[in-house]
Amino acid sequence: MKIGSLLAVGFATALLSGTASASITSYEGVDDGAPVGGTFTNSNAASAAFAAAAGPLETIDFESVPTGHQPSYVLPGVTISVTGPVYGYPFSGVIAGTVGNVYGFDIGTGRGNWLGFPDGTATFTFDNPVTAFGFYTTGLQTTFGLSFDVTFNDGTAQSLSPTVLVNGGASFFGFTNTNAFSS
Repeated sequence: MKIGSLLAVGFATALLSGTASASITSYEGVDDGAPVGGTFTNSNAASAAFAAAAGPLETIDFESVPTGHQPSYVLPGVTISVTGPVYGYPFSGVIAGTVGNVYGFDIGTGRGNWLGFPDGTATFTFDNPVTAFGFYTTGLQTTFGLSFDVTFNDGTAQSLSPTVLVNGGASFFGFTNTNAFSS
């Protein structure tokens, strides 16, 4: 998975403000094996700490996006480009509902929309530079892996390594930085 910047819900993302390129502050909470509709104690605690540090947030979700796979999704303030294999519904693209705690679900009730891109990438390109980004993952497991690369507007890049869960479930990962980035 490749990302850039924004907080959301499901397999989600978030947009915020924060800390400096050499001093990225990250926030992470994992709930390995958590069930659909679970309480996500660790993930939600990390999300709350991130939100407190980041300041005012713009949260995106995929509730207004039609289900199915598209090469890109245009949402207010961000375009998300997706690459990689298309495994079809309910694994690739915007999915409604759940395919269980080891494949993915919306972090709300488990019935909402979320974005899936197994073995692929999702690149978030923001209309305006941001200084913080956070997201929930669900169903992430060692089978799929995770890399998170950020390219800052000054041309520097940083690779961040969120924890990959063994038994699916849910996790939150976010970071703040004073060095802005657009993708």
